[in-house]
Amino acid sequence: MLSRSERHDTRDVHPTEARVISVGHLLWAAYRKSRKSETLGQSGALYAACELVWQAKRELRAELRANRALASAACRARFAALKVA
Repeated sequence: MLSRSERHDTRDVHPTEARVISVGHLLWAAYRKSRKSETLGQSGALYAACELVWQAKRELRAELRANRALASAACRARFAALKVA
């Protein structure tokens, strides 16, 4: 049987992204629980909250992707300068 660390590699996950994912999981669990109890007003609000968290996660991942691209470009530029010299 695999341990949690073997199943879920979280070394490369930014702490802010991990927090957003955690909040999303909690909201999704509350949404599923409210659907089982058929409280439609509450489940609609929870689903809307889930959508907000999903949007925030997409925006955060895009921002992190852009930051990684900038860092990668700077690293490539440094190596290119070393190669020329």
